[in-house]
Amino acid sequence: MAQDLDALAGQLLQAAAAAGADAADVVVGEGSGLSMEIRHGKLEQAERAEGIDLGLRVFLGQRQASVSVSDASPATITEMAERAVFMAREAPEDPYAGLAAPEQLATDWDIAALDLEDASPEPSPEALAERAAQAEAAALSVEGVAQVDSAGAGYGKTRMHMATSNGFSAGYARTSHSTSCVAISGEGLSMERDYCGEGRIHAEDMPDAPSIGTLAGERAVARAGASKPPTGAYPVVFDERVSSSLVGHV
Repeated sequence: MAQDLDALAGQLLQAAAAAGADAADVVVGEGSGLSMEIRHGKLEQAERAEGIDLGLRVFLGQRQASVSVSDASPATITEMAERAVFMAREAPEDPYAGLAAPEQLATDWDIAALDLEDASPEPSPEALAERAAQAEAAALSVEGVAQVDSAGAGYGKTRMHMATSNGFSAGYARTSHSTSCVAISGEGLSMERDYCGEGRIHAEDMPDAPSIGTLAGERAVARAGASKPPTGAYPVVFDERVSSSLVGHV
């Protein structure tokens, strides 16, 4: 895939101008993902996804309209721009519609400082399957674990680019590596399920797969004999998987 998003954004802006737009801005996103899932030591599922999304907003005076598509062919881009301009002509005027003034646009940035992208090559399907298999094996080695519901590993990369007709053009890329495992302890009506899943931007920052599987198994076993407590007032301690999302709101 690997489209030149800067050039593609420029094509969209040119098409908007040719269709009669006074001004326009575009957002182009491209993503790919690969995931492997292991069950009972064998490959359960392999999935690869790729896609691209183009969004165009045009302005006619104080009127605006937006169109999005998932096809980057020249014919589609031309039709997209023409449709957006047609819609803008029918839209009501909005006194607040418009682009930021040129002097308000960012002109200097350092995307690399955000450390959003792993520069290492995309992992192979075999490497991801091996990570998933290691997680499953580790979970099964925990005493009390009856079975592993699923174990998987994945990789994804997303690229985004934004451009405006008055001079702004910039983008970034982001990568993700992940490993997860769901373990089950007990038998019959006493079965309990829990999981562990980790994700990082850089592969080198990922916990090793066996530790993820082991933690999933230990969490499932720790649930054994769980029961509903009586009604009352109790101090509450949030699991780290929940507490991180609570802190995120702050």
